[in-house]
Amino acid sequence: MSQNGTKVIIIRKKAKGHPAHHGGAWKVAYADFVTAMMALFIVLWLLTQTDQASRARIAQYFRTGVLPGGSLVHGETAGSNPPMAVNVFTDPVPGRGKETKQLSELTKAVTKMLGQVTQDPSLTGLAEHVEVKMVDDGALIELVDGGDNFLFSLASSELKPSAVLFLERLAPLLGTVPNKIEIHGHTDARPFDRLARKNNWDLSYERANRARIVLSENGLRSGQINAVLAHADSALYNPDKPYAPENRRLSILVVRQSRLAEREGRAPAPAETQDGVGEKGTQ
Repeated sequence: MSQNGTKVIIIRKKAKGHPAHHGGAWKVAYADFVTAMMALFIVLWLLTQTDQASRARIAQYFRTGVLPGGSLVHGETAGSNPPMAVNVFTDPVPGRGKETKQLSELTKAVTKMLGQVTQDPSLTGLAEHVEVKMVDDGALIELVDGGDNFLFSLASSELKPSAVLFLERLAPLLGTVPNKIEIHGHTDARPFDRLARKNNWDLSYERANRARIVLSENGLRSGQINAVLAHADSALYNPDKPYAPENRRLSILVVRQSRLAEREGRAPAPAETQDGVGEKGTQ
């Protein structure tokens, strides 16, 4: 109070802004940042210390939750359990009829085309992955994966470039025959995790369907594909080694017309009865 009796009021304004210590929230944010940076450096270190195959397996785990080889994975094999070999395509049955000239010529043409494609230095190993033969149902062309992942990456349905190139060259040859085409997809027995919401049946269908798209866009006639089939791991190429890469494969079957007639429960035409495939001209 002043000497003359007037009451003095002093107003002190506080400086705006955060207090010097900012509270404790920054510590949580900083800890999260340090953790993220540590994880990043661990991943970068792993990339420098592993080869291409190991990196592919690591990528597979983070994509599907499936550990390579099926170890330490909860759940069961997402195909047959246990995996069993099924002979999907049997050898030609004696007495069914002589091999047709068209299918025989087709197998020779595919083999010749394969030899031409492999002249490319980047595709020199392609012939080791393709098998062409006659079976009871018709002409069979199988694309078999190997340790180099010729067809697909693990748990993936995306075709590798070399497989796409072969299918692009194959399609025009298949388009010259009047027969229907079946595409069969196969996987190895590696299981998917239960939380993956996907299994080997889904994967084998996706693989066969990817082949269908490539073939359809590069020379097959409209309506020539008769079926796209999924086998998962129920028809293993190497039943003694369910996880072997060769179990991952595509089977393309040029179906005998007489065989197709039998499946549909109708009598084959006279030309079909003669030698197992109609002697129609190419279309």
